[in-house]
Amino acid sequence: MIKPYLKLLDIYYGAKCNLSCIQCDTRSDVVRTDEQDPSLENILEGIKLAREKFEIEMYSLIGGEPLLNLDKVSKIVEYIRSYDDKTTIFISTNGTLLSKKIDELSDIIQTYNCSVMVCNHFSAVDKDMTARITDGVNQLVSRLNLTKRDSNKFFKEFLKLDNPKNDPYWGKWIEERKEYFLEDQPQDEYYHNDKFFLHFRPQDDFKKNYVLKDGKPKPHMTGLPHVSYKQGCSSPMCSFLIDKKLYKCAALGTLRTFLKYHNSLDDADWQKYLNYRHLDLETCSDGDVAKFHVGKYFAISECDMCGTDSFKRTKESVIHVHTKRME
Repeated sequence: MIKPYLKLLDIYYGAKCNLSCIQCDTRSDVVRTDEQDPSLENILEGIKLAREKFEIEMYSLIGGEPLLNLDKVSKIVEYIRSYDDKTTIFISTNGTLLSKKIDELSDIIQTYNCSVMVCNHFSAVDKDMTARITDGVNQLVSRLNLTKRDSNKFFKEFLKLDNPKNDPYWGKWIEERKEYFLEDQPQDEYYHNDKFFLHFRPQDDFKKNYVLKDGKPKPHMTGLPHVSYKQGCSSPMCSFLIDKKLYKCAALGTLRTFLKYHNSLDDADWQKYLNYRHLDLETCSDGDVAKFHVGKYFAISECDMCGTDSFKRTKESVIHVHTKRME
């Protein structure tokens, strides 16, 4: 490899979402407006800087609900395609707006060969919403003329678990975690053609990136970062881009905003995690880049912020609406 390598770059476009899932690692449960969203210019400059420092295999656009941000999403995808017409780009949606946004979304997918991951947050708690999301998925599959394939092969092919780049760090990650991605996925559905895919899965549980004590959020502080990373991380192979800075995960990248909402910035228990050293793409040295590259697939001390398991969703944990708002 000519330069350090990122398996998957998560690009944060904004917080706006029609759901309010507790434990959302991009904090769309507490940030309910777009006033703090990065500008398009900021996002594109961040991608440019990341490309200068790293070889990037795949791109993911996350927020927020992308179907409420399609103008911005479209421009980001167009920018990536302007310099790479083959890399995998996908957006992750909760699927509730697929039927309403099918024309706009289909146009983006077909114009830029952009794939879609649909996570049904209502699969275990609401049959009517599940039917609505499933109907939207079926409409999109039909519109794009996609073919159904064996979902059990999806992650193996998608993540390239054969490690074609012979990245020793990625190779070690595979050895430690591949059983999760090679186990049967009986409820997942996977559709594709030779240009893009649609992956549809039930999302029945939350990862625990904090716990509430007396109404205030607290880090788990498990003291077992390796176990927390392996069992509790919702983005174990992703790097999170926000405001021209790279973070190991979205939960660390959006932590300050989350704690500001809860008036917990001065809480002593959170200082270790607030002091996490992100990679500033505008000022970082080659040594900083190398350090981030080495640590991106492994547990760091801050990983013990998250718990070692997850909890089952309820309808209230998906659509809970906070009465308090950011000031």
